[in-house]
Amino acid sequence: MRAVVDAFAFDGATATDFEGRFLARLTRTEASRNRLAAFLSDLSGLHPKTKAGLLRAWVHAAGTTFVHREKLRLLDRREGVVRSHPLDAIVAAFGACNLSCQGCYTAPELGGSSASAADLDFILRELRRQHVAHVFLAGKGEPFFDGASRDLLFGTARRHRQLLFSVYTNGTTLDDADVARLRRAPNLIPLISVDGPEAVNDLRRGMGTFGKVTGAMRRLRDAGLLFGFVSTVFKGNHAAVLEPGFLQAMRACGCRFGGFSAFFSPDPRVALAMGLPRAERERFAQALATAQVASPLPLLDLDGAEAHVGCRARHGATLYIDALTGQVAPCVRDPRSPPGCSLFPHRRPGRLAEILDSEFFRAYRSVTTHTCPAFASTEPALSPLRLSGC
Repeated sequence: MRAVVDAFAFDGATATDFEGRFLARLTRTEASRNRLAAFLSDLSGLHPKTKAGLLRAWVHAAGTTFVHREKLRLLDRREGVVRSHPLDAIVAAFGACNLSCQGCYTAPELGGSSASAADLDFILRELRRQHVAHVFLAGKGEPFFDGASRDLLFGTARRHRQLLFSVYTNGTTLDDADVARLRRAPNLIPLISVDGPEAVNDLRRGMGTFGKVTGAMRRLRDAGLLFGFVSTVFKGNHAAVLEPGFLQAMRACGCRFGGFSAFFSPDPRVALAMGLPRAERERFAQALATAQVASPLPLLDLDGAEAHVGCRARHGATLYIDALTGQVAPCVRDPRSPPGCSLFPHRRPGRLAEILDSEFFRAYRSVTTHTCPAFASTEPALSPLRLSGC
């Protein structure tokens, strides 16, 4: 398995090389890469059904999904065209949440119902036609908010066993019944949001949330399930999330990996108040690289990887779909797209491929950058209202 991890660490210029360089940069340091390789090779402590399910998902990705993706690239080269073949997608399917986190970027959109199972199934079938390997169920609401959202989550994972899902959750409502259902859905990996030690986390997410989150983590750990934590990095916690004591606590609670994502907001006032300036983001990336050496967990540098290899949305390696409306956009941080870039109501096979080959998406991919559009103050102008080719 170490050879598989090392295979990602090459340079080049093709789309395949871009994906490989991005995956390699996630771990960045040799020490963190060693820990990730050891984890993938061992999987000790996981429930046998979880191990079996993960292996099935990985084998399907390696033996089917990636083979088809390479065929598509070879066909593109033969035809002399450049098409988008996203490796993963972020899909926002849940419309309500039990928390009111400071600076939540989807707060104005919360309060509604979740997507229908039929709509979400159509979206996932379209993603499978693109041979997407991994789907992040993230954005908008909490997937464990109520019985309806839980049924949508677990039913989706059961109907699409060929896909590997990560589900972002605040972890405060996870109960024993959810743990039992997660054991039967090994292709569904929880990513639990926690923004630092108790005092720091609860200041943003509400009093008592840290205790609920760590309690949920321990239940997942005791059940032998695979999960990790993700910290949103902002002005009030950028040092705390790298403290050795915090990382040790996350490992003790059963997390197998940790990830970090820079705070963003579509509201300029909120972005200015909470977001890290560029110089601070660069210093955090350096501090994270240092922390990776001593960390007991593999730490994934989500934004640092893009800063090094380039914006994944601009390279067509990812996309964002609002499952409640069907709108397709380049990224959850850059959800601009013309009204015509929707999977609904034109519900037909191949609709997503049409959108990704539209005037808007082709123009978007023509402007490659190492700076995330959400953080760029001098982003090349590209008005979605001018482009209506979807």
